[in-house]
Amino acid sequence: SSIYINDAVDALSLLINANERKYNLYHVSSAHRVTEDKIAKIIKDTYNHPIDIVDKTTGLRKRMVLSNERFCKEFSFDVKNRYEEFIPRVIAYIDSHKKHFLNNDEKSNKA
Repeated sequence: SSIYINDAVDALSLLINANERKYNLYHVSSAHRVTEDKIAKIIKDTYNHPIDIVDKTTGLRKRMVLSNERFCKEFSFDVKNRYEEFIPRVIAYIDSHKKHFLNNDEKSNKA
């Protein structure tokens, strides 16, 4: 249940600025179940280079998704950025700023 940083910052701002809180623990998430294969497909469809997708979920019996229901009810919070929209933006950013995401071996091989 990925969440875009702007939404996370908005949620934290609501939490920090609240005069009182009903609970000691809140989950701040998109509460939308997104599997690794969905994310991989979005990346593959967005990125201009060939990508092989390896399924590592074989045999997986259950998946945990954080619920932000308690937080949303108490603080009238709504996630604005959906993963289908922000993952391509993140990929485009990474692609245009590759040198910041390469490790030392990758940087020397590109030289």
